[in-house]
Amino acid sequence: MDKERDSQRETLCLAVSPAGAKAATGGSDSTVRLYDLHTHQSILTCQARTVMDGHRSRVFAVTFHPERETEFISAGWDNTIQFWDSRQEQAVRRIWGPHVCGEALHVDAAKNQILSGSCRTHDSLEVWDYGSGLKVCDVSDPQQDSKIYTCHWLGESHMIAGGQANTPAGGQDNTLAVINRNSLQTEGRLGGLGSPVFSSSVCVCGKRSGLIAVSSGTSVYLLDHHK
Repeated sequence: MDKERDSQRETLCLAVSPAGAKAATGGSDSTVRLYDLHTHQSILTCQARTVMDGHRSRVFAVTFHPERETEFISAGWDNTIQFWDSRQEQAVRRIWGPHVCGEALHVDAAKNQILSGSCRTHDSLEVWDYGSGLKVCDVSDPQQDSKIYTCHWLGESHMIAGGQANTPAGGQDNTLAVINRNSLQTEGRLGGLGSPVFSSSVCVCGKRSGLIAVSSGTSVYLLDHHK
């Protein structure tokens, strides 16, 4: 590894491959780095060779396809989602649009769709087709324009999105929303928090399936989706 370059790089996100053999990290130097979790060695630096095949700014989100060990995607400040194959250094394709500033990138293997959240007050939560890269829909709340910092699929029927919303009265509300995937309507909301929602996690199996963890400021909130 290039230790001098690593020491100057701020790591901003991490994801582990479905089989648990590899980890991908994104950071402040616009690269995505792949590591072997058995040897703890860097095995690949994924970076742009041209303006079309990699990131040009900070990378804030990276995630593997849940059913494809060699495929992962990343997003960040350069308004792109980049698609990577772990066997090559340059991105294989990209989606233009999302301005991602947090862990707001998630793949649903069942429907082969991507959920992305952007730090902006319009078109901030979007669904994309993984195979074609085409937008499936915008997920908008008519009552609030939200900057999204974190989002996840929640089972087959819902999604969650957290960040900071502008209210109709001109104020701001730090909030996490639970949204129906079919109707695109908000069905639950945790709001009035002291700080924006910057991270969240969903338990996908076992007796805690559907449990949502949310961080805001110095607090962590646990929500039971089924209740």
